[in-house]
Parts: sequence; C-alpha cells; structure tokens
Amino acid sequence: TMVPIGATAGAFTGGLLCSLGRRKAIFIVNAIIMVGSGITMIFNFWALLGGRLLIGYAAGAYTVISPLFISETSPSEVAGSLGAINQFMVTAGIMI
Repeated sequence: TMVPIGATAGAFTGGLLCSLGRRKAIFIVNAIIMVGSGITMIFNFWALLGGRLLIGYAAGAYTVISPLFISETSPSEVAGSLGAINQFMVTAGIMI
C-alpha cells in the first residue's frame, strides 16, 4: 500500500523536479530509487515500508518526467510516435 501512496505524491511533485531540468530530475529520481532499494534491504518492517514509499515516489515522478524528456529530446518527426509508444508501454505494463 505504500507504493501507490508514494506514486501519488511523486506524480504531483514531479513537475517541480522538472523545473531543475529534465536530465537533473532523472538523476535525482534515480538516486531516490537507489536509496529506496537500499532501505528495503534492511531487515525491519518500517524500513521496508519507507523504502517502498520512496520507490513509489520515484515511479510517480518518472510518469511525469519521462514523457517530457522524450518529447523534448526526440526529433520533431517522431516525437509524437515516441510519446505514444511510451504511453502504450506504460499501459501494457499495468495490464500485465
């Protein structure tokens, strides 16, 4: 239950991270993923919940940052197609 709570917070605050720049935001979220993964390895129930909260936050922030990054860095001829493929893969991942 902690991952969806973190993902909700990450989705709402991911735009604030984008103000730092898309690439820096991705690096920050990657660091949050690494810290959250490390915390989940601690043999403690509360550490597991905290780590999952951080991982959820990063997943939510990625949902905001990655489409912006893809649309800004891809050539204009294929930007729409790459955005659509990204959304399709997210939806397929949810269904699986």
